[in-house]
Amino acid sequence: MVSSLASYGGRLARNGANYSLGASGAAWACVAAFTMHYPGGPAKLIFLPGVNFEVGLLVPVLMGADALGVLKNWQHWDHHRHLGGALFGKLYTISGHHLWDRRDKVLHAMGLAGDDIEDLKFP
Repeated sequence: MVSSLASYGGRLARNGANYSLGASGAAWACVAAFTMHYPGGPAKLIFLPGVNFEVGLLVPVLMGADALGVLKNWQHWDHHRHLGGALFGKLYTISGHHLWDRRDKVLHAMGLAGDDIEDLKFP
């Protein structure tokens, strides 16, 4: 949703009507989160077989290419969506566990979590 919001914002900013469909923003969020946890992890590009990269080096280069695509108004890929997804992945990695802690407190206050959670019956 965050990457879609970034895509729509970018489209509004450039008065464009290009639509995009797919999960590339979500994929970028996962890649960015992986990069935060394992910056030395392995990465490969399908069009460069046999060449290995560290994901911590490759992802900033690819994000830079997307940023250049935003600045140059390239419209082949949805660069706004990629950057929005990557930003979400990085921010979620930094502060996402706080959101889960709050969720647990709310569920406990509502009586929907705890030892009796197995007593809930779903249709």
